[in-house]
Amino acid sequence: MARTKRVDGFRAPKPTIVDVARHAGVSAATVSYVLNGRFSQVSEKTIDKVRLAVADLGYVKNLTASALSGRRSNLIGVLLPDVLGADSRNEQAELNPFYGEFIFLLEAEARARGYALCLYAGRQKDAVEFLLQRHLEAAALIGFCPPDLQMLLDRKGMTLVVYDSFRAHEGVRFVRTDEERGGALAAEHLLSRGRRKPLFLGGYMAEFPDHPPAYRFRGARKVFEQAGLSMEVLEGPTSYSAGFEAAETAVQLGIDCVVAAADIIAAGLMEGLRQKGRRVPDDVAVTGYDNIPISRHIRPQLTTVDQRLPEKAAALMASIEEEDAGELVVLEPRLVVRQSS
Repeated sequence: MARTKRVDGFRAPKPTIVDVARHAGVSAATVSYVLNGRFSQVSEKTIDKVRLAVADLGYVKNLTASALSGRRSNLIGVLLPDVLGADSRNEQAELNPFYGEFIFLLEAEARARGYALCLYAGRQKDAVEFLLQRHLEAAALIGFCPPDLQMLLDRKGMTLVVYDSFRAHEGVRFVRTDEERGGALAAEHLLSRGRRKPLFLGGYMAEFPDHPPAYRFRGARKVFEQAGLSMEVLEGPTSYSAGFEAAETAVQLGIDCVVAAADIIAAGLMEGLRQKGRRVPDDVAVTGYDNIPISRHIRPQLTTVDQRLPEKAAALMASIEEEDAGELVVLEPRLVVRQSS
């Protein structure tokens, strides 16, 4: 790691963009293009020269200075409010691993485009204030659309992309999966396996009718109703423990198949069923949703609906960067059949 040298008891001045340009034998504007990821403006040879000069001098871009001068910060705010409930220090709270995978994929996509992420996971009522206090290029709102969003649009003029939310709002871009189709895919698959006593597990559909689990539920219900079947419903948090505890009710109801609203719920359910002497998939077939790594590692491996997270992360960044990206991007999910069904 490059360190600041001391000269006669004083810190040597930090190298500037002008120093880098002089060292590389290019203009300051060219250095700026490279540092801001605008590689189409310069040749690969020039990019290598600038990067070498940056390394030689130990230059570090000062994002705070860029923001104060009114230039682009290349920072994107990512808001995941209340994912751990009101108190994030609650040791009993469970975080859906879906969020971790999505954040890592989004960070990699953003970094490849020359951006950095600024993450917020506090209380939803403080989310807008968080955005207003920072010099951000854009904001990605995960699963919610605050009522005072228009104030944010008017005051900041930033690009807003809402991810996995179905609340309509003029002037905002949306990226989501066709969740209703995803629920239908799971139900169609279970029907094709001869299952006739279905249960939908997870999410608070009555309280949050515009959140993804509610659309997954409606998609599955429609398929089963068209087949003349009634689907039981068990609402609850998106957690392993909720799935585990639901196993007792599933056994009592004589369920032979479950459409779980998330993989983490399905994983807990399968362990609960195992402990109660029920075999998956022989006695109860189970499907999850998200296709996160846990679906491949548990036994039996979990049949799930893949909502194509890498493509969604790329679509979110495209919605931020591209003027003609469109106000709504809907990705088609796909069913991944494994051992649990």
